Amino acid sequence: QGEVAELVSALESVRLAHRKRYLMANIKVSNLAKASKLLPGVSGPTVMKLATRGLVAVHSVVEEDDINALIPKLKKLGATGILVLPIERMVP
Repeated sequence: QGEVAELVSALESVRLAHRKRYLMANIKVSNLAKASKLLPGVSGPTVMKLATRGLVAVHSVVEEDDINALIPKLKKLGATGILVLPIERMVP
């Protein structure tokens, strides 16, 4: 039963990741609240300080279908270094 449960869990993690993307962007701290509203993520965006003063890196999981509309909104907030990566698995 343990092996079956592990297999089910692995398959579920792949299903959960389907059509999700991992988005990262650098943004000014002053625009963080606005960016956070655009990037709800799984439990909210992850925010990390950067070596460059006044900037943070914002990481979030977003729906693939939302990417094309989201990038111009982030750029309007001054986001730079925007990266979009596929997600192989999401383990709840």
